[in-house]
Amino acid sequence: MNDVDTSGLTPQSANGAGTAGHTAGSLLRQYREEREVELSQLAAVLKVRPEKLHALESDQYDQLPGLVFCRSLAMSVCRLLNADAAPVLALLPAVAADANSQLHLERSRAIVRNHSTPFASSSPSLLQGKGSRIALAVAALLVAGTVALYVWPSDEGNPVERTSSTGTRSETIIPPSLPSTAGTRTSPPPVTAPANTAATGDDPILNLVTGLPALSGTTPPTAVADLATAAANAAGTTATAGNAATTETTSNTPAADAPTLRILAKDTVWVQVRGGANRRTVLRQTTLAAGEEVVITQEPPLRVDIGRINAVEVQVNGQPYDLQPHARGTVARFDLAP
Repeated sequence: MNDVDTSGLTPQSANGAGTAGHTAGSLLRQYREEREVELSQLAAVLKVRPEKLHALESDQYDQLPGLVFCRSLAMSVCRLLNADAAPVLALLPAVAADANSQLHLERSRAIVRNHSTPFASSSPSLLQGKGSRIALAVAALLVAGTVALYVWPSDEGNPVERTSSTGTRSETIIPPSLPSTAGTRTSPPPVTAPANTAATGDDPILNLVTGLPALSGTTPPTAVADLATAAANAAGTTATAGNAATTETTSNTPAADAPTLRILAKDTVWVQVRGGANRRTVLRQTTLAAGEEVVITQEPPLRVDIGRINAVEVQVNGQPYDLQPHARGTVARFDLAP
């Protein structure tokens, strides 16, 4: 852009446009302040340095690249602020109508049209583009979900085969015939499962034993019953031992949800709790009224200061804590080690 010397140029009146005493820069500043737009915001939208806008509003045209740039920038500001640009252009210095200046002016106007959008307006094409992209994304997700429903392997079997009767059921298990020593084939008597399925319960050992076919034709039914009884006794003994071990472990384990420190106020009392490696980080410092409490869950080390120890109850890890060994008058100070 060719710099134009602005010395000796005076603003035009342009058929009385502009109020007496106003300049182009003051009008631009008035437009911007009426719309409560910051200078930095306007410069960011126009993609120019704030110093250039400040120079334009201060009528310091010698600090700008040229008069063509001044007029183009003023038009851009008016377009963004939805203001009338005619009074501002009338107060700006005139530019010689040479070919180079006109060409540069047209290019500047094209740049302004491409990069400037009024604050009060929106871009329908942009919104439409976003809407179409969102619609395409939703459609793609729906198609993918439909394909997944058909392609996903199903492990569900025949519902008729999976349905079991909740009532009494009996079934006959016929084992295969085994050859006898005399060369004749004999069929052992069928073994009938118990009619009451609740007798076996959900014990897998009992279900396995009672559901086995006879191993040979000489195995009496009483042997199977004895084996089932022994398995049931063994399973009961194991379950009893497991329950006893669980009960003992539970009784010996302290409550996991018990806080590290709990302070319950019976009357007005002040409390300060500090933690951290050096016990200088203040975790809680407050004055408690009657019925209020402080609960600290952070792990030790902790340093605790309590005033009016006769009006407070303290618990450490869920157990009552005696403050008398740490008391000096009515104030108690003590440390909780890891």
